[in-house]
Amino acid sequence: MSLQQQTCPRFSEASVEQTQRNRERLGKGLRNAGELLDRMMKVVKLDRKAQSFTSNICHCRPPENRTPTPAEANFCRYIVENEIIIVRPKIIFAVGAFAAEQLLHCKVVMNQSGGKLFPLNIQGYETKLMPIYHPAYVLRLTGDQAATTKKVMGAWVREGLKLVPEIKQKG
Repeated sequence: MSLQQQTCPRFSEASVEQTQRNRERLGKGLRNAGELLDRMMKVVKLDRKAQSFTSNICHCRPPENRTPTPAEANFCRYIVENEIIIVRPKIIFAVGAFAAEQLLHCKVVMNQSGGKLFPLNIQGYETKLMPIYHPAYVLRLTGDQAATTKKVMGAWVREGLKLVPEIKQKG
């Protein structure tokens, strides 16, 4: 039995099988969001392996690959908060409104809050958080809207990094 199965009451073999079926059905589709995030980090001259840490608000995927409920995310809150305390990030890019809402404890509307820097205090550790669009959302857009949103996301991240001078961008 995996650690996720032991700690998360919502995790089940069925959700793993469903996720695997979705990956097979969609082929490369589910990995494209991660690839878009990788490309975006390269554009802003960040080395994802050496200069970033990626985590999830909910450490087990709910059935049907749906967005976790606040209760499910709350179940994993101590994991996320401890990761933040251990890693001590200078800035957190909350990927998608749900992630931002869970960390900021308030409603986040991306076209109003996206790209803005918010103070964040996790168990006494002070950092900054910037909501950005989820790459999966961007990949669903088409034409000019997709191109514009990708440029906006890149600009947000570049601006966020400028506000945190201790992060050294390569090249």
